[in-house]
Amino acid sequence: MVDPRAGGTAADAAVATAACMTVVEPTTNGLGGDAFALAWDGAKVHGFNGSGRSPRALDVAAFAGMKRMPTAGWLPVTVPGQVALWVDLWRRHGRLPFAEVLAPAIRLAREGFLLSPQTAALWKRAARTLSARPDWSATFLFDGRPPEVGALVRLPGHARTLEAIAASEGGAFYRGEIAEAIERAARSEGGFMRAEDLAAHGTLEVEPISVEYRGARLHEIPPNGQGLAALVALGVLRHFDLAGLDPDCPDVLHLQIEAVKLGFADAHRHVADPRFVDRPPAELLAEDRLR
Repeated sequence: MVDPRAGGTAADAAVATAACMTVVEPTTNGLGGDAFALAWDGAKVHGFNGSGRSPRALDVAAFAGMKRMPTAGWLPVTVPGQVALWVDLWRRHGRLPFAEVLAPAIRLAREGFLLSPQTAALWKRAARTLSARPDWSATFLFDGRPPEVGALVRLPGHARTLEAIAASEGGAFYRGEIAEAIERAARSEGGFMRAEDLAAHGTLEVEPISVEYRGARLHEIPPNGQGLAALVALGVLRHFDLAGLDPDCPDVLHLQIEAVKLGFADAHRHVADPRFVDRPPAELLAEDRLR
């Protein structure tokens, strides 16, 4: 990880950690994902929404006859916003050179890391459904098999991608060779992602939403962040005297379960593209409504 003696900030450390996770936990993290961040500067909480939009050319007719969104292939893929968020968070709150922040991840990908038990199990599970894909197999299988617990895993292609991201401060991922490779892969399978979609992406700086709960305040990213569910649940629970009850008693568990159900009901109904949210978070978090 970034040496704390180098004088970096918490933002430097967070970005360095996130980059490392795409290497050592590729089954649950990836450069193709989204990211959200809340940053406290000593006076204010700043929100960063690093989720990407659907490709501009996406045709709803492609989903005709489907009862639910597919979980594989190119149709459900949105523009990956994680890398851009790394860069924007670092520019606003970082201190070290960006290449230095990404250096530990590059080193792990090139020199290798010892595979943990949980990741090894997830890797095998992924192989059961994805090993038929030549591109996936070429990257994540070794001699045709997923790596075993304790194996020294090297990901040289990932290292090269991270080096390009580091050298260009993220630009190479959204313009140029990597973006063109993403478009070629999408086109080869009838997907709609294009280099122009990647080039048009930008992190949204947003005003966090929050609720007070018994002397503390919880901050979340507004929709399309899903933190609304937690805020609704807390806003409901603050009207009950949980402190006077046994933490594990049925009454407490029942109240918490019902509050979380209400929160998720709101999230499923109202979390959407920020441009198309039909009810503002302030209305959903209004005190009278929560009561």
